[in-house]
Amino acid sequence: EPIETLVAEAQRLAAGGTRELVLISQDSVRYGADLYGRARLVSLLQQLAEVEGIEWIRLMYTYPAFWTDEMIDFYASCEKMCAYIDMPLQHISDPVLQRMKRATTRQKTMDLLATLRQRLPGVGLRSTFILGFPGETEAQFEELLEFVEETRFDHVSGFIYSPEEGTSAYALDGELDEEVKEERYSRLTQLQERLSAEINDELVGTRHRVLVDDEDPESGVYYARMERDAPEIDGQVVIDEGNARVGEFAAVEITAGYAYERNARVVGKVD
Repeated sequence: EPIETLVAEAQRLAAGGTRELVLISQDSVRYGADLYGRARLVSLLQQLAEVEGIEWIRLMYTYPAFWTDEMIDFYASCEKMCAYIDMPLQHISDPVLQRMKRATTRQKTMDLLATLRQRLPGVGLRSTFILGFPGETEAQFEELLEFVEETRFDHVSGFIYSPEEGTSAYALDGELDEEVKEERYSRLTQLQERLSAEINDELVGTRHRVLVDDEDPESGVYYARMERDAPEIDGQVVIDEGNARVGEFAAVEITAGYAYERNARVVGKVD
């Protein structure tokens, strides 16, 4: 869709009360390459940021190979851009990345993540990884686990590799047993649950602006998200003290942290 069409859609949504835009495509960073002959993502984001009523803009599926200094500069300068990076790395071991035909390396990815954390203090990081890709050794998988532990992503999803006819990976040798894939998926999931619980526990006592998504009239509890939480796939903030309004922002203090959610109390309203 051209920029004008997307901006018009954003204006329509904002007029109806929408406060957050979530941009999703197969590779968001390269938006516009097919329409304009070159990536025009920053141009799109600049115009979306001018839409009155929109306060959060969230970008999903930003592959590491195509990040630019221009994009990082825009993220750092635009208050409406959520301090949240969704970067599907898929693996970190160079031999596996090569077999996957990924246009990046472990070192380039680590340099990019370091730059993002330096330029965007407090940024939330999400990534997805493929477990059991053909030829993945135990050592390569353990390299991935160590990387996840060291990087401390806020959110991680794992996907078990399954061969699909017609893909370049389908012809690769080294297909792993399903038991091995399942076991690796389980180990990654358990590691991330522990890390997420630690990260969320460290938030106890801190104050944040959250967007209230829903409420449970019976219990009086509200469900909200911080900037570091994408709707439906990431964790949530359970507001169990104080009043809030669905569709609006609230200022809260985190009172407890667990793997997939944080508890909070309202400490004030925000514009």
